[in-house]
Amino acid sequence: MQIQVNGDHATTISSAGEAAIEPSGSDVGRHTLSLGPTLDRMTMRAPPSYTVEQIDPQSRMFDQVLALRGLAYRREEAGKREEIDDYSIHLIARHDDVVLGALRVTCYQHGPFESHDRYPRWLLDEFGDRMSAASRMCIRPELAGCSSIPHDLTVRGWSTVLPMGVRIDVSKARLKAIPYYMRMGYVFVQDSIFRFHHWDAMCGLIVYPANAAHRGQFWKVFENIDSPCDLLASVNANRFSASYRDVRRASEAAI
Repeated sequence: MQIQVNGDHATTISSAGEAAIEPSGSDVGRHTLSLGPTLDRMTMRAPPSYTVEQIDPQSRMFDQVLALRGLAYRREEAGKREEIDDYSIHLIARHDDVVLGALRVTCYQHGPFESHDRYPRWLLDEFGDRMSAASRMCIRPELAGCSSIPHDLTVRGWSTVLPMGVRIDVSKARLKAIPYYMRMGYVFVQDSIFRFHHWDAMCGLIVYPANAAHRGQFWKVFENIDSPCDLLASVNANRFSASYRDVRRASEAAI
């Protein structure tokens, strides 16, 4: 099993290629109590059933989300409420009153993205209100590698923002993790490398277009939408890349 942690997703990749969260480090014990009862993975015959829903960041359930973030990302600041939380969409996978996983989706039309000042100006100018940013994906550690929660949260995120006119999603990723996301269908933004202050690591931006012709992991969500996003038709098409070689070159140049 391989562990990858990037600025937006702390990811454990199982042999099946599924994305989940696996914690380690000194912050684990401090956050465990506020997560509620532990799910004993050793005795589970199957992952628990769950409901995916949107919650208000002022709700009591959001306290569990913050605790889960801190556990997953192993940093104190990850478990703190942020200004961006107030105007973002918050999705959870819930089993009874226990949060199993969470995802934050920020629409550019509602407010600036995290680290938006480090985004290429051309990306913001061309796509603007048609962009959303998925971040802070996390899942309870005992479900790492045995649940489709990350996939289901992402699909719900797309279903929520598509009626708002969003046609492209952007995320931050550690450079070494970008090839993994490219296998899921994400595309690398070549001139987007910067040091993400929260994690003190070099990151790059990856995007996923809302287009059924783009045969990535989520293409079925876009089968019946109007005005799909065609990156090849973009005036900046040459700035997007699906080549591992370009990621490697960008990584080497950033060192």
